[in-house]
Amino acid sequence: VNPLEIEDTVLQNPHIHEVAAVGVKNADGFTRLALCLVVKDAAPGCEVLEKNLLEEMKSKLSIYKCPRRFVYLDEMPRTATGKLQRFRLRRIAAKALGMGPG
Repeated sequence: VNPLEIEDTVLQNPHIHEVAAVGVKNADGFTRLALCLVVKDAAPGCEVLEKNLLEEMKSKLSIYKCPRRFVYLDEMPRTATGKLQRFRLRRIAAKALGMGPG
């Protein structure tokens, strides 16, 4: 699964400021997709936003590319040069979703 394809689809939603799709291992050792999101101030509540995002993703992506786990952040972790730190996002998502040590 190419995370950029998922992220490009999610960024089409006007309520999303930033997004990163990451894989998180569950207790069974399977990797599950999670979306780390930074939403804009005027975004609807989490349940409404998640429902809308799932509908949008399902209409544009194969079902196995549609994350069903959402982690909301104030900002994305970045290096001093501005590069996204996906390894930190995986840890943050695992902890937030109760899928790992964090």
